[in-house]
Amino acid sequence: IYCMLKKIIFLSLIIVGLALLLPSISHACNGVTICGINYSCGVSDGVCPEDVQGCGSCSVCDPDCGVCGKQGGGGGGGKVESYTCRTDLDVYNVGDISKGHLFSTIENRYCTDLHFYKLTANNNLKDVKITITLVHPKTLPPEGDVYNYYNVVISNAKEDDISNISFRYRVPISWEESHGINENKVVLYRQTGVFWERLPSTMIDKDNEYYYYASNSTGFSNFAIVGQGVTIWEVLENVNAYYAGEIKFLDVVSFIDKYYTALQ
Repeated sequence: IYCMLKKIIFLSLIIVGLALLLPSISHACNGVTICGINYSCGVSDGVCPEDVQGCGSCSVCDPDCGVCGKQGGGGGGGKVESYTCRTDLDVYNVGDISKGHLFSTIENRYCTDLHFYKLTANNNLKDVKITITLVHPKTLPPEGDVYNYYNVVISNAKEDDISNISFRYRVPISWEESHGINENKVVLYRQTGVFWERLPSTMIDKDNEYYYYASNSTGFSNFAIVGQGVTIWEVLENVNAYYAGEIKFLDVVSFIDKYYTALQ
C-alpha cells in the first residue's frame, strides 16, 4: 500500500507540473516554418508569418506585421518595420545581414508578379531594404512581348555588397495564350544603360492561373518580363516529335494555334 501511495503521489506531481507548463508552452513564440524555412516572431525578416500561417499565440509582435498581425503601423515593443505588399509595390525590410549570410524570402509569395527571392551578403550590412515598383519606362523595349516592367532598388547596400541574386516571377496563362507565347520562352531582362541584358530564366511550375519562372541577376535596376512567340521552326519540331511518338496530336495543334496567334 505504501508503494502504491508513493506512485499515486508521484503521478499527481507530474500531472500538476504539466498543467503548469503547458500554458507557457502554448504561448511560447517560436515562430513558424513555411516552405521549410523558419520565421521567428519578433525578427525583421521581410515576412509576416500571420499573413501566411498563424503565429496567433505569440506575445511578441513580428516587426514585419506592424501591430500584432496588422501590416504597417507602429506600436509593439522595440523597432517596428512596415511591410508593403501590393500588385504595383513590394517592399522587403530585410534588416541586418551578416557577411556570407544567404537571405531568402518565401518562394511562392507574390505581391508584384516579379518577386525577389534571395541574395548573399558579401559584407556586413545594416537596415537593408529592397523595393520593387511596377513602372512604365520610356525606353526601347527588349525584343518580344513585354508583360510588365519593374524597377528594383536596394537601400543601404552597393552592388559589390551582394551576390547570388535570385528572382521568381509569374505570368498569367491567359496572357500567354492571348499573345501566342511559348511558355518555355518567357524571359527576365535587366536594363544596363540603354541596353537590355537577357538573364538565364527557367520555367519551374504552373497552376490553373499562372506559369512560374526562376531567374538570376548580378544586380538591381529596371527589369522586364518578356515573352517570345512560337516560331515556324518550333511548329515543325513539334510535328516531327508527334510522328516520333514523343508528344500528342493536341500538343501540335496547341503550338500551331500559338504560332498563328503570335502573327496577329
